[in-house]
Amino acid sequence: MNVHIFDRNLNKNLIDYVNNYNIEIETIEPFIDEYINKSGGVNNPAVQGINLIYNNIGDNIDTINNLDARKLLFLIIKYYNSLSDETQKNDLINILAEQMSDMYNTGQCSQGRTIRLIQILAYIIN
Repeated sequence: MNVHIFDRNLNKNLIDYVNNYNIEIETIEPFIDEYINKSGGVNNPAVQGINLIYNNIGDNIDTINNLDARKLLFLIIKYYNSLSDETQKNDLINILAEQMSDMYNTGQCSQGRTIRLIQILAYIIN
């Protein structure tokens, strides 16, 4: 998917919501371990995509859309941690894994990271 078609066309309220969020590192580690286990191990592209963002490898800052991929990821994880239903948790893991795999295989640029994550975030908060 060519994510650049979304450049400068994202919901401003959603961008503001993301940019006003403070990253809480301590909420991430348990999720990363669970994600690796449910997504097929560390060599899986879905896991490698998460690692690029989590470990800040490459460029997480999308200056075109004014977004930070790490903040988006952490907001998704915060939502995941609030879920009590295992089916919903597994569904979110599957959606995230699909997008991270696609990003890892087809577009690791900052927009490739942020556009895929903001689509997930828009889905879960609406």
